[in-house]
Amino acid sequence: MNIKKIIILILVFSLTVFTACGGQDTVQEADNEGPEDVVEAEKDTSNGKDEDDTLTVAIEMDITALDPAGHNETITAYVTNMITSRLFTYDEDMNTIPQLAEEWEYLSDTELKIKIFEGVKFHDGSEMKAEDVKASIERATRMPKVSYVVNQVEKVDVIDDYTVVINTKVPFAPLMGNLVHPGCSILSKKQIDSGNFETINGSGPYKFVSWQSGNEIVLEKFDDYFDKDGVSDFEKLVYRVIPEGSSRTIGLEAGDVDLVVSLDTNDYNRVNENSDLVIIEKLANHIWYLAMNVEKEPFDNKLVRQAMNYAINKEDVLEVAQNGLGRTLNSITPDEILGHVKNTTYEYNPEKAKQLLEQAGYKEGELEITINSYGDEKGGPVIQANLLDIGIDAKVNNMDRGAFLDLNNSGNFQCSLNGWTTSPDPDRFFASLIHSAGVGTNNVARYANPEMDALVRKGSSTIDEAEREVIYNQVHELAMEDAIWVPLYSKVLVMGGSADYTYDGVLDPMWNVNFNLVRKK
Repeated sequence: MNIKKIIILILVFSLTVFTACGGQDTVQEADNEGPEDVVEAEKDTSNGKDEDDTLTVAIEMDITALDPAGHNETITAYVTNMITSRLFTYDEDMNTIPQLAEEWEYLSDTELKIKIFEGVKFHDGSEMKAEDVKASIERATRMPKVSYVVNQVEKVDVIDDYTVVINTKVPFAPLMGNLVHPGCSILSKKQIDSGNFETINGSGPYKFVSWQSGNEIVLEKFDDYFDKDGVSDFEKLVYRVIPEGSSRTIGLEAGDVDLVVSLDTNDYNRVNENSDLVIIEKLANHIWYLAMNVEKEPFDNKLVRQAMNYAINKEDVLEVAQNGLGRTLNSITPDEILGHVKNTTYEYNPEKAKQLLEQAGYKEGELEITINSYGDEKGGPVIQANLLDIGIDAKVNNMDRGAFLDLNNSGNFQCSLNGWTTSPDPDRFFASLIHSAGVGTNNVARYANPEMDALVRKGSSTIDEAEREVIYNQVHELAMEDAIWVPLYSKVLVMGGSADYTYDGVLDPMWNVNFNLVRKK
């Protein structure tokens, strides 16, 4: 089916099926739902600065939590990462670099000693100590949404006021990189002991002021931020929730917002040709994929899953969903991930797909499936058209985010169109999405294979990088053979911003957006 026919189908489909839904990728819902009305800090620290001292950012959906360990979402991390700090972070090239950590060393394969900077202040003025680090990391191991990144941490020992030793159950190669995750943000032990996370007492470049659900989140510059190079030029940072893509672009053009995160790709040229605006973009370690529930018919049959991989024209999906911005995937991870294998088995081949369906015992016209989606929904009709070509009647069910995530976690579905942003270390990817421990959360396909589980654990406990690469080669090959997903494409994160500002160091391939580094010209 050619692109023109697909576009016509999309137009018809949008009038009959789709409901309006903006959406950034996520595979996990926060423990804390958004407030019904307004959450404010105990004391409104707003200082009455004029609009020139405010950076206004348009986001496509509301956040789900203020607690950094209570979510696993990109959009929510845009906010929580500005309020909190972590032991380590990433640079623009995805190298792990220190943030709160001043010194670190491995005492053994299972002991990582870290000394934090002295004098780091929380927003309430108290000093960060080793006890805060211990409480935060050990709490992360107990939090369902983020525990997968520190599931090998056994305990944290306090050595002195500023030094801890993180002990792992087994050698755990990804540990330092995993500590970059928002769920490993350092909060005060006092707040953790209180159990109250309606507001957050962090140590990041901005302090929390208020959250009006579905409307906006307001933060205020923290003048005592420990990284003086990271102190913002703006007194306030305001996130404005604008679900519809063209509305975000219009707001940028009108000057109502200064920065649009996840610019609608349809507006790329429009913004790029406007001399008052600039484009900021980065190819991300981010994928979109079609997960097939291996516990449900017909996808409990590997032949059907393999047929799905042959049936879908990824180039067309990328063109329609992202205006071609990005790259198609030939395996389950982006190319940059350690152990990635360029798998050319599943090149677009509808005839091969039909043969596999017949081999599986299905004749043309016998299969009806439902594909659930809430983000990048424009790709849905392309997939629908491709499947129709091989005799599968596919319905696309575009849902709101909460219902989508609930359904994903329940396993009561057939297919699910998902996104995932991953760190450079493959363990963050495989331990969550492929290992059986992720069933019911991030392992949307509900895939459980003892051979795969053993490979994933072997990869994380192997310190030598060359040996790890060989193991992850095997992981890739097995995942593609079992065909639990149809990998679709890697996205480019595209932001539109005012030409009045510079954006050096603002964006990395993990989609960490350092809004505090937006500078006035």
